[in-house]
Amino acid sequence: MELMLRKKNIIVCYSDSYKILLNKTKFRYSESWNYKFYRGEIFNNLIYTNFINWQTVLINKHIAKDSLFFNKKLNFAEDYDLLLKLSLKGRFDYLPHPLVYYRIHDNNMSRDVNLILHESLEIVRLYKDEIIKRKIDIDKIIGSIYGSIVIILYNQNKKIKARNYMHLLKRYKSIKNIIIYFALKFNLSFIFSNKLKILFKRIY
Repeated sequence: MELMLRKKNIIVCYSDSYKILLNKTKFRYSESWNYKFYRGEIFNNLIYTNFINWQTVLINKHIAKDSLFFNKKLNFAEDYDLLLKLSLKGRFDYLPHPLVYYRIHDNNMSRDVNLILHESLEIVRLYKDEIIKRKIDIDKIIGSIYGSIVIILYNQNKKIKARNYMHLLKRYKSIKNIIIYFALKFNLSFIFSNKLKILFKRIY
């Protein structure tokens, strides 16, 4: 709240947070392989992945105005869609300190891979015109989605299902997806370990 009051031109402020896994392991969102925080005009970064934990978000309604509504057709990605809309209207800022605890459980929508995939691709469709206007590589965005899906499945010990996406990793090539592809092909499980998160953050 103090940051929002101090920087009145900020439309959204968010922060780091703690994620608590099923085995009660705790780690910061900022330690995740695909979460790198940005401030300022962030649409070009946010369109690749939603790195903002909605529970930490504060919105300046005076700047947001008529953009402050959810897309009722979305379930998993409704907050992501709203954040993208707001990123087109103003600047974002964040606090590096974790202010929220988020517990993962079996009923989290973030574990529903089919829902995540469907609505992530729907987000790309909804913002296609803006993506093209900004000359952002749409194939790279789609490739990032499939790479994330494979990581989720692998971390859920659904390695066979993860391998079903291998042909898509080859189609939507990126350095990250090539690494994931060969990790699956040769069962290099260490690639998905916490020790290599820094590698993924650098090439994301």
